[in-house]
Parts: sequence; structure tokens; C-alpha cells
Amino acid sequence: MEDNEMQLDCIPFDDLSNGKEDCAVPSNEQDEDTGRLYPEDYSRYFIPYEDEEFHSKEDVKAWCVGKGSQHNCSIVSGPGTKTGKLECNGKGSRIELVCSRSGVYKSHKSKDYVPKTTNALKRKRSSTSKINCPFKLICSCDYDGRWNIKIKCGFHNHALTDSLIGHSAPAALTEKQLELLKRLTGSLIPPKKVLSMIKQDDPDTAVHLRTIYNAKAKLKKEETRGRTILQHFLALAEQEDYTIFKRCDGEVVIDLFIAPPRFVDLARCFH
Repeated sequence: MEDNEMQLDCIPFDDLSNGKEDCAVPSNEQDEDTGRLYPEDYSRYFIPYEDEEFHSKEDVKAWCVGKGSQHNCSIVSGPGTKTGKLECNGKGSRIELVCSRSGVYKSHKSKDYVPKTTNALKRKRSSTSKINCPFKLICSCDYDGRWNIKIKCGFHNHALTDSLIGHSAPAALTEKQLELLKRLTGSLIPPKKVLSMIKQDDPDTAVHLRTIYNAKAKLKKEETRGRTILQHFLALAEQEDYTIFKRCDGEVVIDLFIAPPRFVDLARCFH
């Protein structure tokens, strides 16, 4: 193959000729993709048809997220969100939608944080998906309550994945799926069967088995409200009018007797 016939894998920022200055991204030494744009412009996928109108923030966001999912692009809400006045039909409201790999990693460790071990080999190695991807959509509301989409930058500085399965944003449970999870969990249905039923309703869903386990853990935490297993068990027993007798030695429980109301009524029949 001659030199003039070689394919271009990516486009450096300095060689862009479309005039999109917002696509420029500062270099990041932690990821080899950052600092250059891939040649495909995804802007054309986010131009709605003339007969398509959006009358709420939820509608326009769902449309953009759906279009992104069709092309294996994970789209999330960005920091540039603004709420307008209700008396102006939401005029001035805007939301910013960005790639899930936008922004840079920010450590949440305190200044006084000391690692548990100084051995580099024993430390948990982790990485970040944040590589300052420049892809950005701006959705704003007019006086008539209609939402418009402005494409700030349609390029990514990384290759898109073949599937969104396992990505945190697309794999998030919808309200309908969460209600199904609550109902099935109460019936002691295992997570694998819960995932199978969710995929039966929505074959294109990106929900992963890890998502089910995380959602179950979150529901359990909300239900227990920070109580231990025994404390939560006693709280449920009191809620159902169980008879509870316990004997303690300081903070140690020596004896514990619990009986449901029906058993108490049966015992009273013979005394």
C-alpha cells in the first residue's frame, strides 16, 4: 500500500478543520487515547427529524441516551444543568449530556489518608474510565416549552466498545425493573432468574448480573436502616406484634424468646 493510501486511525486535535473548538481536550498521560480524536463524527445521529418534538427534560434525555445506546455510546448527565422559572414554561432550563468517559478523575481520599500497606505489590491496583472525552450535547428549553438539542462536540477521544453490557450508566435499572426486582426479591427469587425475567421483557437491556446484586444490596441497606441483622429481626418482630422476651447480661444477650401472635393464642387455650 502506498503512503497516500494509508488509512487514518485517528485525527490529532490540531488537524481538525471543522472549526469545533470545544472538541479540544488537554493531554492526559494516563491514557494513550486522550489528546486525539477518532475520525467518526457522531453528530448526525443526534439530529432529530422535523416531526420529532420534546416537551420535557425526561423526553429529550431519554431520546439522546437511546440514540447513544444504538451506537454503543454511554451518555450521562453533565455538570452544566440549569433550571428555569416555571412561570416561563421552563424557559432557560438546560441540561448537559456528555460521554461517560468525560471529565477527569478526582480522588476522594482525605489529605491525611495513609494506605494500609506500603508494599506496592499488595496495593489494590485500580484505574479510571475518565479520560476527558469532549463529546457534549446541550439541551435547552424555549418559551413554548419545547426542548432543542445543540451538538457542542460530536467526536470522542477513544474507541467505542462493541457492547454496553457492564457499563454503569446503561446498565442502571429503570423504575419498572426496580419494582420487579423488589417484588421478586420478596419472593426469594435468585438474582440469575431475576436477570432472566428482566431480559425477557427487554432483550436489548444492558443490565448485568452485578447490577442485580448491587441493587439488592442497596435495597437491603435501605430496609435495615443501618441496623444489625439481630436488631432488624427484632424490629420486624415488634412490627408484626410478636411476643418478645429477652434476658441480657450487660450488652450480651443470654436468652431470647420470640413467638408469633397465633402461637400465643394457642398457648392461652390450654391455660
